[in-house]
Amino acid sequence: MMRRVVLVHTVVGLVPVFHELAKRLPGDVKISNIVDESLLEDAIAAGGLTQSVNRRVVDHILSAADSGAVAVLATCSSIGPAVEIASRLVDVPVLRIDEPMASAAIESGRRIGVLATVTSTLNPTVDLLQRRADAVGKDVELTPVLRDEAFTAMRSGDGERHDEIVSNVHNERWRRDF
Repeated sequence: MMRRVVLVHTVVGLVPVFHELAKRLPGDVKISNIVDESLLEDAIAAGGLTQSVNRRVVDHILSAADSGAVAVLATCSSIGPAVEIASRLVDVPVLRIDEPMASAAIESGRRIGVLATVTSTLNPTVDLLQRRADAVGKDVELTPVLRDEAFTAMRSGDGERHDEIVSNVHNERWRRDF
């Protein structure tokens, strides 16, 4: 029996990335994709999530669950708070792509740099990290850094430039600060 896992993307360019990663999954797992770039576009334009974006994310996740998915993964940190709302409305696991990263960061240290490539991602990621720290009673210092030119590069299909920009932030700023 085939098990369907649905990925909810806000950037079409991520579909091939996750397609490659999915090759490592057991043979009975089928990946389906829901791509709605307007979610991220609207969140960026509004500077964060709106009621409309929240509703549409919830609708996509409800649709994924109704399609027989055994799990849903949202691959965009910007829509994370809406994903959490949707997770309470379905009977299948609904995951944020940044949850494991947040848990690992909190476990690994007290001073944590948060690099985002769009403004709409920065606040939800910082919030997720702070909530994870609070949940385990850990005092953390979060340092947010925004590099929107990396997102522009990724969106235009230049993943190499995106990675270069992200790497340079690490090499130049965080080595000094951490």
